[in-house]
Amino acid sequence: MHNVLQPQETAEDELLREEIEKAISSSKLGNSAGIDNIPVEIIQAAGEPTIDMLHQIYDKLWQTGQWPKPWTKPSVISQKRELKTLPELSNPVSIISHSSKVMLKVILNRVS
Repeated sequence: MHNVLQPQETAEDELLREEIEKAISSSKLGNSAGIDNIPVEIIQAAGEPTIDMLHQIYDKLWQTGQWPKPWTKPSVISQKRELKTLPELSNPVSIISHSSKVMLKVILNRVS
């Protein structure tokens, strides 16, 4: 695990379930799944038990500052761009897991 967050010391810094629900519901649909192969549509459709499980995982991550290693490994795909002058030009695109994206949204919402 990577220590990317500073450990929190007070109970008032616990993540709220509502923060996670908001991050999940605001996730953009139709994006490719990351290394875990779980599209955001599955996370959104899974319902209450999944939100409860994610809340436990994210709160532990928040309290310990330990980011799961699989969440730090992106999938890299090649995205072709059609340009009239260079039709074979391709762009590598890095895709991270939606579980990681949801937690990043929670952090971004807290920062802003």
